[in-house]
Amino acid sequence: MINKENQPLVSIIIPVFNAEKFLKQTIESIRRQTYSNYEIIAVDDESTDNSLSVLNEIALNEKRLKVFKHKNVGGPQFPRNEGLRQSSGGLIAFLDADDIWVKDKLEAQVRYMNNHPEVGLLYGASVTFGATPFLSPHYSVLPLPFRASCTFDDLVNKGNSIPCSSVILRKDILNITGLFDEDPKISYAEDYDLWMRISKVTKISFMPKILVLYRIHPGQISSGWSERKERLEYLAQKRNLPLRKYSFVRNRGAAGLFIYSVAQVFGYIYYKIYSVFGGK
Repeated sequence: MINKENQPLVSIIIPVFNAEKFLKQTIESIRRQTYSNYEIIAVDDESTDNSLSVLNEIALNEKRLKVFKHKNVGGPQFPRNEGLRQSSGGLIAFLDADDIWVKDKLEAQVRYMNNHPEVGLLYGASVTFGATPFLSPHYSVLPLPFRASCTFDDLVNKGNSIPCSSVILRKDILNITGLFDEDPKISYAEDYDLWMRISKVTKISFMPKILVLYRIHPGQISSGWSERKERLEYLAQKRNLPLRKYSFVRNRGAAGLFIYSVAQVFGYIYYKIYSVFGGK
C-alpha cells in the first residue's frame, strides 16, 4: 500500500447518459479500490432513464460521490469538462459510466505517478466484456502491446491506443492544453484529440497491465464503425494531421477476423503474464 502521507486526492470523472443498468456496478468497482483517497464526480447529461435517481441513491451512502447535472448538447466531452471544472484533486482519472476498474487500478497508477514526477499522463490496457463473444469484431484488447503509444508521433502514426477509462493525469497539465474540445463534430474522438495535445507538453507512459473492463452492449454509441471513421477524418482535417485511417481488418471476412482474433489472444496473454511476473 501507498504511505498515508503520500496519497494525493484523485478526482474520478464519470459522464453519465442513460446508464442506469450499469452505474451501481461501475461505482462499486471504484469503492472496491485498494486506494481510498478519491472523490467521484458524476455528471448526468440529461439522461432520459433513471440514471440521475440511481446516482442520488448511491450518494446517500457514498459521501465521496458528488452528483451534478448538465444540459445535453451532444457528446461526452461536455459532461467530462463540467466534471473537470468541479474537481478538487491534483490527479484526474476518467471512468465511463458502463466500464469497470480492476481493484488495484488507482493504487498502481498513483504509486507510479508519485515515483515519476516527469510523467503527466499514465494509462493502461483494457479488455472488452459483455455483448462481445471472443470470435467477434467487437472483442478487443486495447492497446496491443506492440501498438502502445507514448509520443505525439506514435499517436499520429499508430492511432488512438489510449483507453479513456484507463487514464490518470496531472490536472495542472490541463492548464496548458485546455480541456476536451467541445466541437460536436469530433464527439467520441475528443479524447484522442486531448491525448495528442497532452503529448506535446508532457511525458506519457504506458502501464502494461489490464486495468479496465470495457463494456460492450447493444445500442452503444461509440461502437459504430462508419461514425468512428467520419470523426477521425474530421479531426485530421481540423488539426491538419496525417492521422492513421481507421482499420476495418476485423470486418474483412473470416480470414481478417481470424488474424484479428489471434492478435487479441496474444495481447491478453501478454498482459496476464506481465501482471504475474512484471512486478508492481
